[in-house]
Amino acid sequence: MTTDWSASGRQHKRVDLALEDVSGDGSFSGYASLFGAVDLGRDVIEPGAFAASLKRRGATDVRMLYQHDPDQPIGRWLSIREDARGLHVEGKLALGVARAREVHELMKSGALDGLSIGFQTLRARTEAKAGIRRIMSADLWEISVVTFPMQPGARVTAVKALGQGVAAPTRRELERRLTRDAGLTRRQARGLIARGYGALSDRQDAAPEDLKRLITRMRSLTGALFRSSWLTDLKKLKGLTMTTAFDNTRAPETKSVDADVSAAFEDFMSAFEHYKQSNDERLAEIERRGSADIVTEEKMARIDTALDEQKRALDALAVKRARPDLGRGGGAAPSPVRQAFDAYVRRGDEAGLRQAELKAMSAGSDPDGGYLVPDELDSEIGRRLSELSPIRSIATVRQVSGAVLKKPFALDGMATGWVGETDARPQTAAPQLAELQFPTMELYAMPAATASLIEDGALDIEGWIASEVEAAFAEQEGAAIVTGDGVNKPRGFLDYPSVDDDSWSWGNLGHIATGSAGAFGADPSDRLVELIYALKAGHRQNGRFVMNRKTQSQIRKFKDADGNYLWVPPAGVGQAASLMGFPVVEAEDMPDVAADALAIAFGDFRRGYLVVDRTGVRVLRDPYSAKPYVLFYTTKRVGGGVQNFEAIKLLKFAA
Repeated sequence: MTTDWSASGRQHKRVDLALEDVSGDGSFSGYASLFGAVDLGRDVIEPGAFAASLKRRGATDVRMLYQHDPDQPIGRWLSIREDARGLHVEGKLALGVARAREVHELMKSGALDGLSIGFQTLRARTEAKAGIRRIMSADLWEISVVTFPMQPGARVTAVKALGQGVAAPTRRELERRLTRDAGLTRRQARGLIARGYGALSDRQDAAPEDLKRLITRMRSLTGALFRSSWLTDLKKLKGLTMTTAFDNTRAPETKSVDADVSAAFEDFMSAFEHYKQSNDERLAEIERRGSADIVTEEKMARIDTALDEQKRALDALAVKRARPDLGRGGGAAPSPVRQAFDAYVRRGDEAGLRQAELKAMSAGSDPDGGYLVPDELDSEIGRRLSELSPIRSIATVRQVSGAVLKKPFALDGMATGWVGETDARPQTAAPQLAELQFPTMELYAMPAATASLIEDGALDIEGWIASEVEAAFAEQEGAAIVTGDGVNKPRGFLDYPSVDDDSWSWGNLGHIATGSAGAFGADPSDRLVELIYALKAGHRQNGRFVMNRKTQSQIRKFKDADGNYLWVPPAGVGQAASLMGFPVVEAEDMPDVAADALAIAFGDFRRGYLVVDRTGVRVLRDPYSAKPYVLFYTTKRVGGGVQNFEAIKLLKFAA
């Protein structure tokens, strides 16, 4: 059993679904929780923990969901009861629903056999010496059918729909295959067996279909590891699989995301190999005939589109894996400010927030201008923006309490010199100082919700607000940081004057011309090298390329003089692709390649660009303007601009 925390502070406990029967009408039964077992989160569900909740709710009020998605109910629970072993459930899938039919087929085939219970801890006791938390009472609110159950060694019974004739290899035989055929070291092989083989080691006398099912589960957890002859793809996935497939220290939702990331990464790398093969064919055709076959060009365009889609999916999964949940905290009571904010958002009750403000001596929050959100939500919105806004993630972000950040700098540098230990120190000339100003501008979003939604106690209201505003804020902010004109928005780095780098002066960004209007020219790699070395060494070591996906798709085709591709796919999950050894950041607001376009930027954006966040996100509840919906006018103040004009260089597609 393992623990996952939802954004509302509720928990998910995942255990193996011991399928006792799967009938043709969609009925099934099994255990959703095992009493007395210490899970990987060091929690123990005690007998009777759900008794009060079940008496109050009954089985019909506990929802049956797919993968904890409230938009995907798949059936109903007919019976939920506690016995000596655990929480026994009997349910029936609604086979009139397409998703439920899919789940039914997957259950019968043994590909889907996990349950995850969603509950909120009401009473628990911590045994500090043993490091165990015993959950004595919990409110059970949903049980989901999930893909990746995580209970080590949990028993799964036979399912008749499975195939016959698959036997489990011995431990020694498997170790030999892993070392001899897959090229693993003995230590790696034994580590793999220790984590993955335990589910098979006590099953030598079990029915063949039972062994088949266990092997199927191992295959689902490790991607292509046990496909066909068990080892077909192990060499290709060796490094990835060893670090993700059997990592039992992570929470189950994270574990599920890891499996998705592994599959997405494999698909991405496979697509790039196809892309390189097709591009090699295109180049060969150009050499033979002077032009590429249209069929080859169309094939490359399709693969290129697929690469973009898979990269975006991979990035989204990596962000999801890294994202912590709001409300995490082991059932601890929320702070008075968070309780008051929750009451204000749900019911419009301002009394608690006013009282909290008096205690905290906060200023500037009132019903007319909205209330400051709790610090946890403020931090969460800022963190999510850093994940979604590409330039924010690589720039310097500074929190301020005022409306404007003023940053002085020396136009001609500080005067310095060498002197002996006992020599007099002559007075240096006073430096010429100037000042950069970064005003903060108001950015707003107005998510809407029905009254019934926000009154639902199961909804994590802070997580809902963060998820609603993150995309809107990130889209507007991302565009402003690149192309904003500084009028009621941050000033984008492309809005500053650009000059030929040989004529560069402070206040301008230097650019390198490609030598061809709207194109890279005859030697793209030469132009990119010039752009890289236009930066000083101190900035170059932290350099990054910034471009949009269309520009990146052109660069994927380029090779150096030795036939090596200049663009290299990510080395691992959550990492960036690289161009000539430097990371590539994809920013959709960068211009496409066109005549005189500044389509590629290269620089140390941590030193070059400053994002200024004014502390505090405000929410004003409006239940009147759009009845029957409740609007939440959410605002934050943000500014930005170039802070070091030496640290960013541009590639201009001009003669």
